Amino acid sequence: MTEKDKKQHVKRFKAEPTFPDSPIKSKADMNSMMDMILKKLLDVHDLTKSTKTNTDSMQLELTAIRADINIINIRVSEAEQRISDLEDARIKTDKELRFFHASTSSMRRNIADLEDRNRRGNLRIFGLPEDPETKEDSINASPFLRHGYLWLLVFNLMIHLNWKGHTESHLSNSNMALHPNLDQ
Repeated sequence: MTEKDKKQHVKRFKAEPTFPDSPIKSKADMNSMMDMILKKLLDVHDLTKSTKTNTDSMQLELTAIRADINIINIRVSEAEQRISDLEDARIKTDKELRFFHASTSSMRRNIADLEDRNRRGNLRIFGLPEDPETKEDSINASPFLRHGYLWLLVFNLMIHLNWKGHTESHLSNSNMALHPNLDQ
């Protein structure tokens, strides 16, 4: 061996340094320490495995929970849409009910007005003693009847003038006249 080889050999097999504060005093202490470290590493490895298993099971549970949440979100959005549609339908129904109420009220007023107009041409005076009519009696009627007849003509003329512009058909005006004109 050459000198160079001797130096390398010495370097390779140099005595290990000793640490004065080290708890390892002998090779047996070192072996027991190594066994203890190995056991701790195995414990850490087992703990890592169990943690990984727990993490995997938690991931599966989280995936199931996310799927449930997505289903619930879909159902909630569908329910919100249905509620919105129902609110729109309620508003539309309320508007239609108000319109039908106004229309019905208007129709009732029109029916009452038509009934009143229909009765105007059919006025009868009950309770007055009558003699058998002659042509002369109709010309020489009592002053009450003449004034009443004149009042009816004026009233009918007022109604006819007020309503002529408001009616669509002049046939309804024939109900107001004392002597209906059917030629209209």
